[in-house]
Amino acid sequence: MDAEKKTLYLTVGKEVSLSFTGNGEALQYIRLSVNKLAEIINNGLVDRQSIFEIDEVSLITKSNYKTVVQVVAGKQVLHGNTDHVDVVIDKDKTKQKAAGNDIFTNGDFLFIVDQEQHISKQELHTLNIKNSKSYLNVGDRL
Repeated sequence: MDAEKKTLYLTVGKEVSLSFTGNGEALQYIRLSVNKLAEIINNGLVDRQSIFEIDEVSLITKSNYKTVVQVVAGKQVLHGNTDHVDVVIDKDKTKQKAAGNDIFTNGDFLFIVDQEQHISKQELHTLNIKNSKSYLNVGDRL
């Protein structure tokens, strides 16, 4: 029996940023600010060790007012109208990058994307446009 995948839902924005290869063809890192890291730890989603056991990050590039990520029994549950991209994390490289230091002393926390997965800037941009249209169509809210 396969163990349950550990997924973390994150909205791309001020506290969650993305780094791509120079030509924008592949996502390399997902960067969490210290404040975002503290938030997910304080919400009980991860602790200072279990953050290195995250299998994938589900990126929400844009959401509407009906999109909610609830924390239920220590797990995130996504509700609402939005699409997201599941990004496989290289757990070993993420842990090596931290090099055994306290995760708060290195500044921003980096999830390193598995090299087998190729998500381009263009693919995320297309998702962002799709979600923007969804936002404008739901309830005709601007």
